[in-house]
Amino acid sequence: MDVDYEFLGGQNSDETVRAYKTDLEQFQVIAGGELTRGGVILFRDELLKQGLSPSTVARKMSTIRSYCEFLRGQGKLSIDPFAGVKAPKVSVSEPTQAFTDDEVRKMFKVVEKTQKPVERERDKLVLGFLFYAGLRRSEIASLKFSDIKELEGQIVIRVFGKGGKYRMIPAHPKLAEMLLPHLVSTPLWPKASDRSLLDISGGTIYAIVKKYAKMVGVTRNVSPHSCRATAISQLLENGESPRNVADFAGHVSVNTTIGSYDKKRDGIKNSAAMKLRF
Repeated sequence: MDVDYEFLGGQNSDETVRAYKTDLEQFQVIAGGELTRGGVILFRDELLKQGLSPSTVARKMSTIRSYCEFLRGQGKLSIDPFAGVKAPKVSVSEPTQAFTDDEVRKMFKVVEKTQKPVERERDKLVLGFLFYAGLRRSEIASLKFSDIKELEGQIVIRVFGKGGKYRMIPAHPKLAEMLLPHLVSTPLWPKASDRSLLDISGGTIYAIVKKYAKMVGVTRNVSPHSCRATAISQLLENGESPRNVADFAGHVSVNTTIGSYDKKRDGIKNSAAMKLRF
C-alpha cells in the first residue's frame, strides 16, 4: 500500500499527521497494506493480541477508515473495507450507568401513555433530545425556537455547548417527527424569536429521566447523563468514526471520546446523529 500523501496533507495539525502516518505504517506491517475487510479484521485482532487497549485500537482503526473514505472519495478504492467490521467495544469515558436499547424503547413507549398532552409532548421531546441528539440537560434547557433550523432539507438543532461553542446536530428522523408538530403549531417559526423551546429547568429534566426509568423497571442510579452515555456508547460500539462521535457529543477534543481528533467533517447527512438505532 503506497500512502497517498495528499491525505496526510489535508490534516489540521502536525500531531495528527504523525499519528496518522504511524497508524498507516503499522497497518502496512500487520496487514500488508491490504485494504479489504480481511485486512481490517487482521489489523484489529493483531493489535488486540499485542495488548493494546480497545480505545487505542478503535482510534487506529478510525485512521484506516478515514484513509479508506478519502481513497473512495478520490475514486481510488471501490469497496468499503469496514462494511460489517466492528471496532472493539469501548466504554465512554464518563463512569455513568447507561441504558440498554430495550430500556430506551420501553421509556419511549411508556411516555406515550402520559395522560396530559402538554406534559406528554414535553417529556417525549426531552427524551428525544437526550437519546437521539446526546444533549446535556443544560443544553436542552437553553434551547430556543430560533435554534431549530432547516439546512439541506434537514431539521438541524443549533446547540450552545460547553466552552461557549455552538455545534449543529441534524435531528434524527424520530426526533424530527417529535419536533415537527411542536414547530408547526408555533407562530412565526422558523423566524421565531429567542423564546425558550421547552421552558424547562435542568432539575425538571433530571426528574423526567428518573420518572420514566423507574416506570420501566430500571433500579440503577441513572440520570440525564446516562442517556447521553447510552447514545455515545452505541455509536462507538457500532464502529462510528470517533471524530464524528466527538462532533456529535460536543467534546472539545476527541480524546474525551477516544483517540486523536481531526477537523474533517462528513456533513449533515452523514452525521453520527443519524446512526442511532433504538
